Amino acid sequence: MGKSFSYGSGMIHAVPVIDFVGVLQVGSLELGTIEVNAQPIPAVKFLLKQNQPYLILASGHLAGEVYAYCTVALEKGIGEIDMKLACTLIMDVDRNLYTVTSQITWYTSSTLREQAAARILNIFDKGALGEFKTSDIPFIKIKS
Repeated sequence: MGKSFSYGSGMIHAVPVIDFVGVLQVGSLELGTIEVNAQPIPAVKFLLKQNQPYLILASGHLAGEVYAYCTVALEKGIGEIDMKLACTLIMDVDRNLYTVTSQITWYTSSTLREQAAARILNIFDKGALGEFKTSDIPFIKIKS
């Protein structure tokens, strides 16, 4: 059972880390934001396939990393990338639970890995390009 910690006017609930090993569905990637205390943070949403599919969110630098890997994979005609994720459950302002990744291990070729690393630097310089679906509405809204 997780502990509750007071933080400002709200509560943050500590939850266990959940490990997922599966296959990222490159074509499922969607670009958007997570809103934390009314401040938008860059984020991506994607489908991870295991025995059943899971919808996963990544924010900040991890969102850029996922975007870079998916962009390179798409250019190479690769539709799936093996990965391991460490995730936590986050509750939004409407009390819905979402799975958010905090760590990613990629199981892919060194070529894809190297090209994705170079692409990450381009994202910081030029921003994301329009190969994937984009959401104008935040994926989740969180208040702490």
